[in-house]
Amino acid sequence: MGESKYQVTVPPAYTGVVFLLCWTYLMFYASTAGIETAAPISLMSSGYAISAILLVVTLIAVSFAPVKRAAILTDKRMKVAIGALLPVGSSLLISGSLTSSLALLAAGGVLTGIMSGFLSLQWVIAYRRIGLRVAANSFPMLMAMAVGICATLMYLPQTVLLAVTIVFPIISELMFHEVRKYPWPVFEDEEAYVKDRPINFILMLLPFAVYAFASGFLDFSSSDNGYTFIFYALGTFVSVAAAGAYVFVTEREHFLSVFLVPFAVLVAVCVPFLARQSLTPLSSFISIGELGIEVLIFIVPIGFAQFFSIDALKTFALGRTAYALFNAIGWYAADFANRAYTQLFHSQISLVVIFIGIEVLAVGLIVAIVKAQKSLPLDQPLDSEETSAPGAEMGDTESVEQTVGQAFDLNESAEALLQASSTDANVAVPEQQLFDSATESLCESYKLSQRERDVFVLLAKGYTSPRIQKELYIAAGTVNYHARNIYAKLGVHSKQELIEMVEQEKLQG
Repeated sequence: MGESKYQVTVPPAYTGVVFLLCWTYLMFYASTAGIETAAPISLMSSGYAISAILLVVTLIAVSFAPVKRAAILTDKRMKVAIGALLPVGSSLLISGSLTSSLALLAAGGVLTGIMSGFLSLQWVIAYRRIGLRVAANSFPMLMAMAVGICATLMYLPQTVLLAVTIVFPIISELMFHEVRKYPWPVFEDEEAYVKDRPINFILMLLPFAVYAFASGFLDFSSSDNGYTFIFYALGTFVSVAAAGAYVFVTEREHFLSVFLVPFAVLVAVCVPFLARQSLTPLSSFISIGELGIEVLIFIVPIGFAQFFSIDALKTFALGRTAYALFNAIGWYAADFANRAYTQLFHSQISLVVIFIGIEVLAVGLIVAIVKAQKSLPLDQPLDSEETSAPGAEMGDTESVEQTVGQAFDLNESAEALLQASSTDANVAVPEQQLFDSATESLCESYKLSQRERDVFVLLAKGYTSPRIQKELYIAAGTVNYHARNIYAKLGVHSKQELIEMVEQEKLQG
């Protein structure tokens, strides 16, 4: 097999998101699953309620704020503030829980809710830049690391666990800071180049809502029966199996390293639980399933944003909010069913909920795999000739992953990139000067923005949409958005008309 045209796994620094996921699990979820954990924070405590509410509020407020969000979230001062305040909030939550102090719990809940929201969005930005396939392929690795870390920490002394939980956010923030050193595509979310379609958000939110409702409904009775174990076991199995199928379809030559090795780690971690002769393995696998959900909640919205070319921060914020909301609705629905109906009927309802929840998860993941296999384009080309023009032999999905640049060098000059990569050596200098003069004159006359100028120049050279993506390090939706704006300003309807306009300008010049 030949070498892949693009990297399929994330660099080590990108695995720093695992420490944020592990912090969330150890701080809030593990104690509810009946496992010894670092922070004795109950999901019913005021500290958790405040943190969970402010997390959602922070995600929504930042994601929908009319500001340059990426620039703010990746600012060095923001990195330092999050790395310092999130551990402080963790310490306050732990202290408040141990001392039953409402003041400490409230203060800890405020800090952890807001700061964990900011840190989550930082990692969304990082993973949005690595491309759809790389983000999807990272799921087995992230799952194996998260489960391995948390399962191992269960056996450490309580004081060590407390310290680890406080330190995890610091490690996560430091690794996020290191991400800037790795060359990956730049997703310019400050530019309003994508019209976020409600239907695309709904497609993602519906399965999230159903699965979250099922999770909350079954969590209510997790201490009385094994239904919750069945649900999380099936959910974990379906997710991991789907990830394996996705890797096999899209990156068969890397199947061993991307999937089989992480899967072997998961098996090695789970075997000790299976060997124990008690009900403990049930609660352990419930816990592992909850941790897997945290990984899915992070990866799936980013994948949807990539595929539909919509805003990743908004997609993640809405997905996280929908999950939290419908998880709570499911819990209260189970409480009502338990009080209003007989135990047998409640059990039957639980089985229906399991079936629907897993069915929705499975169908959603299967659809994603089929879409990946067909390599459907993110957007239709503006001109029909682009599908057969030179440079269009690469599929749209694949070409998106080829768009490489510096992950956080958002201020890099596009003009410098064009000078470095777009000059045609076969064009004579006088001809090139005429072309430059004509395009510059048209850009000035029609008041094109800087990014529109960059796209305009390449369109005038006859470049296809995939090649423009590669030259300017931007996504397919970005190219089509700017091209439409250019056509509207110039009063043309195709790339050929644009080229003819440039040729006429050259003659007049």
